[in-house]
Amino acid sequence: MNDWNHLLWSAALPLLLLTGVVLTLRSRGFALRHLGTGIRLSGRAAGSGSSGSPFACLCTSLASTIGTGNIAGVAFALTAGGPGALVWMWITSALCTAVKYAECAQGSAYRRRMADGRRLGGTMVTLTHLPLPRLGLLLGSLYALLEVFSSLSAANLVQSSAISQTLWTAHSVPPMVSGLLVGGLTLAILLGGSDSVTRFSAWIVPTMIGLYLLGGLAVLFTHWSALPQAILSLVRQAFDLSAVGAGALGNTIRIGVIRCCFSNESGTGNAAFSAALSDADPVQQGLISATSNLWDTGIMCSVTGLSILVSGTLSSNLNGIPLVMETYASGLGQVGRWIVAVCLILFAFSSLPGLAFQGESALLFLCDAPLARWLYRLSFAGLSAVGCLFSTEQALLTADCCNALLIFLNLIALWWVPVPKTHEI
Repeated sequence: MNDWNHLLWSAALPLLLLTGVVLTLRSRGFALRHLGTGIRLSGRAAGSGSSGSPFACLCTSLASTIGTGNIAGVAFALTAGGPGALVWMWITSALCTAVKYAECAQGSAYRRRMADGRRLGGTMVTLTHLPLPRLGLLLGSLYALLEVFSSLSAANLVQSSAISQTLWTAHSVPPMVSGLLVGGLTLAILLGGSDSVTRFSAWIVPTMIGLYLLGGLAVLFTHWSALPQAILSLVRQAFDLSAVGAGALGNTIRIGVIRCCFSNESGTGNAAFSAALSDADPVQQGLISATSNLWDTGIMCSVTGLSILVSGTLSSNLNGIPLVMETYASGLGQVGRWIVAVCLILFAFSSLPGLAFQGESALLFLCDAPLARWLYRLSFAGLSAVGCLFSTEQALLTADCCNALLIFLNLIALWWVPVPKTHEI
């Protein structure tokens, strides 16, 4: 799996960064310049109870992105790529803000109405608007198949395995018991359909973000004197061009980009699924969806990464979830471990319904039969239970390979299907 991961990302990484640069320059930094507008628009819609409100759609997108990648993913990035990996996560996130805006604006603009009135959009629908319709339908179907596979296997396994590892580390809960709990609760939410997913996301996402940030800021405050040195070390290592560091720099960049893409899903087209449900116009929804990069990588991943660096726990032999638990414990004691455990379970569990929504939307593009939807939901819940028996690190490698393949197809849509014209708001 490691060999496939290296091969796929050796091509996906430069193509994604190039696309981010081109879209940013072509739009004159529209998405970055209007991040404040996107935040204001999403806040204005927060009071709406509609499942199609821009805020609810943003929360659905955040529910699938804010998960294991913000805790275990950042820890793996720092141990594998060094402190500089966090800087390259920031750079990738900034460049891919334009990518996130474009794919979500496309998802909203090119969505279609199903026979029962539901909205369906995403990269697979956008690809059908390629200049060659038959090729577009073929690529769209390929994207949908890959999305269904990714949601059922790779992405699903990452989140459920993280829940299992957390429950075992914190409370010695057997993986089999964790699997039954996760599978049962996931199925209960999925039985309510997409409206149930968006309502659940709009409630739990702000709560879990607030709890985790409070804990992380407390750790940073406890070790505030080490913060300047930590920032200096990560910036220095991110751009180390010395003879010794030249080979390591490539690894740092690769790890940073891959972990960023897993964390906020930029370039994969996944955020376009929820954007297609929004009542807002495509440009406004694109701006609202683009703010997810700020919340996810700019804030959540930064708090995790900086907390690890200032606490000095990076030099320990720990990795992944245990490393973050030890980091929070360095500033808050046993309470810190509890905060990480509770937040990671909330993060990972809230990601599962969002991932299932993306996979089911892709399935609808291929087959609109009610039986297929029910079989998908049952399969997703069952595999989320099985995922509790897997290791988080191995599941991350599988998810990375799937993300690279999704990026290839999504970039075709971004380059060859018109993005809705920007207008000042």
